[in-house]
Amino acid sequence: MAAVGEELPGMPVPERLVRVSSDGETVILRGRHVVGRYEDDDIGMRNLIIVSLREIGHSGKDVAACFGLSHEYVSELRQRAKRQGSVGIVCERGRPRKLTGARLARVRSWAKEGVSNKEIARRSGVHPGTIGRLLERHHSEQTPDHESSLLFDEQTPAQGTVADTAGEPDVAPAREDPEPTREPEGRPAPDERAQAPSSSIEEGERTSRYAGAMLLHPFLSALGADDICSSIPRGVARRYDATSLVLSATFGFSLGISSLEGAKHLRRQDAGALVGLSSFPHLRTLRPALGSLAEATDPLALQRSFAKGMLANDERPPELFYVDDHFVTYWGARPVAKGYNIRRHLAEPGRETTFVVDEDWRAICFSSGEPRGLSVSLPEILGQLKEVVGDGPAMVGFDRGGSYPKVFSALYQAGMDWVTWRRAPLVAPSVPARRTWVTRDGRRRYLLVCDETIELTGYEGGPVRQLSATEGGKIVFQVLTSNFAFRPAPLVFKLKGRWSIENFNKYAEDHYGVHWLSTYEMDEEDDTQLVKNPERSAARATLRAATTALSDAERALGQAMEEDHQSVTARIAAVTERRDDVTVAKDAIEAAKAAVKGVPARLPANEVHPGKKRAKPRLAVRALQMVCRLLSYNAELDLARRLNAYLDDPDEYRAITRNLLHLSGTITHRRARVEVTLDRPDAPRVARALGLLIDELNAGPVVHMTGDRRPLTYRLAPSELNS
Repeated sequence: MAAVGEELPGMPVPERLVRVSSDGETVILRGRHVVGRYEDDDIGMRNLIIVSLREIGHSGKDVAACFGLSHEYVSELRQRAKRQGSVGIVCERGRPRKLTGARLARVRSWAKEGVSNKEIARRSGVHPGTIGRLLERHHSEQTPDHESSLLFDEQTPAQGTVADTAGEPDVAPAREDPEPTREPEGRPAPDERAQAPSSSIEEGERTSRYAGAMLLHPFLSALGADDICSSIPRGVARRYDATSLVLSATFGFSLGISSLEGAKHLRRQDAGALVGLSSFPHLRTLRPALGSLAEATDPLALQRSFAKGMLANDERPPELFYVDDHFVTYWGARPVAKGYNIRRHLAEPGRETTFVVDEDWRAICFSSGEPRGLSVSLPEILGQLKEVVGDGPAMVGFDRGGSYPKVFSALYQAGMDWVTWRRAPLVAPSVPARRTWVTRDGRRRYLLVCDETIELTGYEGGPVRQLSATEGGKIVFQVLTSNFAFRPAPLVFKLKGRWSIENFNKYAEDHYGVHWLSTYEMDEEDDTQLVKNPERSAARATLRAATTALSDAERALGQAMEEDHQSVTARIAAVTERRDDVTVAKDAIEAAKAAVKGVPARLPANEVHPGKKRAKPRLAVRALQMVCRLLSYNAELDLARRLNAYLDDPDEYRAITRNLLHLSGTITHRRARVEVTLDRPDAPRVARALGLLIDELNAGPVVHMTGDRRPLTYRLAPSELNS
């Protein structure tokens, strides 16, 4: 190891900070020069180096990136040093470690030499049980030993963790940092991604009360979750890689936890077996690790990858996609932007998520942000949808909220067809109605439709097709579309199928918590939203008052000309006075109009109300959780439809499927395969349908768990009457 100030050959020349870890020590370099060195478990020395780098001129952002910490924590360390000196940044928090990194190495070397645990405990000065747990954990957790193995222990207190860059687990929880550390030098190389977690199950038999959720793996295997997850940067948890974290959240939502807080109520060993882990991640690991993972990756791109994998398995890809906004009211005290809540017909603070669902009710993509309305959010999500469908045909259906020529033009420029309802007022058709029909549920449905071509002002795509449905000689509704290929009745019923996205919103809110906040933290910024200018409002009020005064003066002039006066002189005097009042009122109107012209109608809110702020929720963390929720939703929907092919219960098949996810059973990991034995459901018809589904899965393409290449097979436990 080089000494402080010594130049190392081959190091980068630019004067930037670089962190290198090896053999339990970390070196901080500035260009070619070593400016700091500390042992990995010496948090006090690390903090002193952080403060020193800030004092010699390095920005907090650069220092935070080098050490894998947050900018806020680096700033807190510097302020603590100014207030308390070295004591404020060197003192350790939490339970002290019983063994340091060097002593850990000696313990393991003694164990390799055959020294008993009792003798090792005597030499180390700790309890023999601690030595036993340490050695057992060391054998079961082979964490990679290189500089980017940044660790995060599930037993860490709520305030945070510390990075152990030597890659060896400790016997006590970490102590210092307020958030998990992340690799500052960008994403890891491809060969360093998606490594198996150290807590993965190699061999053994596990009994799980959630074994039924293993039926979701065929869907994940079919859409290529292995290849997709291999592009995710490695996780920041000691025992769990990125793939395990994403799968854990996905299966957690499948089990009905709604929010990550619900992970506290799962049996950790039972739930962990679903994703091949000896233990499900604790909430104190899962929540911050997913947050760090969300910052290191693009959740929207991850969702698009899952959607493309899902559509690639279709024999006939869907051609119709429905788009709608999902508004969620915010009930807190922060100054969040307002939107229109259609359910309550009120303007309320909240956030908005735009979902895209195909005609089979599957979630395709989404975007989240401040409330803006469908006419604004729809064109922005077209890029995501276009990337998913590629060059294939696609038609977008939506309601009247996006029925504007500018939205139609955006869809035309994206090369997509569209269909929507026409906004009021409806126009009288110029062609007679004709009878058209479509087959639905084995029956013909008839409509009287006026099918005509019209020109739409502001639309760049040329002529538009208008379908006017009539009943009793009156127009019931009108449909606008750019599609001229479909017959009228099928096209109308396709638009009526837009209720599938409404049903998706309701189902996903009830069972998958798409409306939940992922964090209460928000970023406050100046409110630059345009609002009415009070000076303009006052000027227009003055103009209205002058207009009223002119009307009163003209009315008084007419009355004066018709009144009987004692003499001609008195009449002339009265009329002259009223004419003067009219002239004065006209001059006041001209002055008021000039005053209105010089005042802008709208101004930024922080100019009208100095210091006004607007709070913006941190949606990046929520976006990754949303990806896991939608992946879980799509997997459950696929399983439910497969099961209903044998169950034939259109009313209850979704509820039965959710219940089957909690079916107990045994998961056996063998060297060459993984076997899942599910307990037989009590209801005979459900047991029969499940048995037929298992036969289908075993006879179909080879299924395996994501991150585990061993084949996955299913069986149903025999009936007690037959055993």
